[in-house]
Amino acid sequence: SLLSNYPDESNFSIRGNILYSADVFDFENKPAYEIGIQIETPDGQTTTSHTLNIQIGKERTVELNSTVDLEMIWVEPGTFTMGSPTTEAGRNGDENEHNVTLTKGFYLGKYEVTQAQYEAVLRGNSEGLSATPSNFSGYPNRPVEQVSWDDIQVFIDRLNAQQSENIPEGWEYVLPTESQWEYACRAGTSTMYSWGNDINSTRANYLASGLSQTSN
Repeated sequence: SLLSNYPDESNFSIRGNILYSADVFDFENKPAYEIGIQIETPDGQTTTSHTLNIQIGKERTVELNSTVDLEMIWVEPGTFTMGSPTTEAGRNGDENEHNVTLTKGFYLGKYEVTQAQYEAVLRGNSEGLSATPSNFSGYPNRPVEQVSWDDIQVFIDRLNAQQSENIPEGWEYVLPTESQWEYACRAGTSTMYSWGNDINSTRANYLASGLSQTSN
């Protein structure tokens, strides 16, 4: 039998040694559930109690093909200050600080989409798009570049179609919103960058780093 803090115990059943649920857990708003299980011997003489904790995975690996995976991480919902203070050097005029609350958690790619991942999804597309568009091509683990917003929509549509049997109902792959992106990048910090207020070539690959190309 099942004794649960979940509202409707009838939504669960045990067949063999597998626990089945008739419901889809709302992990977006409640990341963990606790289910109490009582196991009774066939003669009804002995009963043992166990607690089963169901928690959403913090990381998710999506298999794009036999050799290429897409790693994603779970970002908890929360509130943060979006924008930058007026005293921050190099800020733009449209970066007014304001509080933003994200009421639902979401998965975000752990890294930039790589050339190998882009090719795995776009190979054989009927839109005439190159599956290997990068200027610095031939490096499967480097970020894909030279793609437009329209190209990305094709990538997302194909990714959703290819993964349709593995995506929970009501979920889909999309580009993150501006607030989701900044929330994840800030990672709970309030400094100019997630690691502090300075930037140099040991922290990031950017124009002043002098590499003049992408890197792994």
